[in-house]
Amino acid sequence: MNTIIDDTFVEEFKKDVRKLNKKHHHIETDLKLIKQVLRTEPNFRNAILISDLGKDVTISVFKLRKIRSLDFKGLGSRSGYRLIYAYDEIRDVVFLIEMYHKSKQSNHDKIRILKYFKGYS
Repeated sequence: MNTIIDDTFVEEFKKDVRKLNKKHHHIETDLKLIKQVLRTEPNFRNAILISDLGKDVTISVFKLRKIRSLDFKGLGSRSGYRLIYAYDEIRDVVFLIEMYHKSKQSNHDKIRILKYFKGYS
């Protein structure tokens, strides 16, 4: 059974993708590949569990690093995306929360995560 990918629960996620698409034209293709991976392996081995969210966030939230893209071919380790997502193991749903270029933003948006997942059950 495949995990459901929900990219509409967090309203700002689509804006993140549109913003990245202005400069990085392969973002949609990259995101499609990421979704395929997360459908089969939501606890992806390269994803890091974000632990600084407090006890009110009971859902597992991950940061997926080292996302390769055709847009960054030959640019080295300073290029790439970060994807923040939550995984509800009971419902088998992945919620896409945030996507950003790692040189433009240093860390995940904790306020956004808390806005949607504080007290989530």
